[in-house]
Amino acid sequence: MIGKTILFVSALVLLSECAPKVDECSISDNLIALECKPKADKLRANLKKAEEGNNLINLEFMKNLQNSCEETFKCMKPAKCEKIIQSMSGLEKNCEKMKEMATPIGQCLLKNPPEFAPSSVCNGFFKVDKMKMEADKRCKYMRENKECVFKWFEEKCGKEIRKDLEDKNSAIGKAYNC
Repeated sequence: MIGKTILFVSALVLLSECAPKVDECSISDNLIALECKPKADKLRANLKKAEEGNNLINLEFMKNLQNSCEETFKCMKPAKCEKIIQSMSGLEKNCEKMKEMATPIGQCLLKNPPEFAPSSVCNGFFKVDKMKMEADKRCKYMRENKECVFKWFEEKCGKEIRKDLEDKNSAIGKAYNC
């Protein structure tokens, strides 16, 4: 829930940065911002809907949210103003997160947050901050726990999730195939 709120608030802040009338920007960049305002407004409205009910665990809603995010980003990308570029960098990261959340794995994680898994699951795998590990140790740790973690996903989200977990292009696939 905290992750959803952080994503929502950060995206709204970033969208406010993309609003027209950016003082330090050129006229052409302000025109780009003005041209992109309808896309940014649509994204803003979708982000508000994301906070309502169970929209984040609705795959179709998440795909639409991700598409809206990408459209806004592509529209704003030609801007040269440093203030817009900085805010677009944050929006790009949020679009990537939304893209991950719009996958079967992302949906599974939203419905079954692993941070609430008991410490006994996979020897506490979900309780360990793997990002603080050195890359080679993290990779070894991930490989050692791969089957247990994949089994947990299958128990929570069905056996069909295995194909997505093993996809080397997915975020989890990349982590386990380091």
